[in-house]
Amino acid sequence: MPVWRDDWDGPPNVVVISETAITEQGVVEDALLFVLDETPERVALAERGGPALTFTLPSEALDGTCMRVGLDLFTQQENPQ
Repeated sequence: MPVWRDDWDGPPNVVVISETAITEQGVVEDALLFVLDETPERVALAERGGPALTFTLPSEALDGTCMRVGLDLFTQQENPQ
């Protein structure tokens, strides 16, 4: 089960959990989103030890203290290889 976080060394502000991998189109389908504090619409998240991806978050999650289920979140690779 993939988990992406904005911080793996301390308490995260944004966490995304999904039962499936990212699609070829860069979508995390049916995701669970936790936002604990204010955040920008585009945020860099990574799996532990993996490359950072830019996730685009829904506008209702930007003010913080948000938990949403069943979201399709779009990603973009931060550092293309």
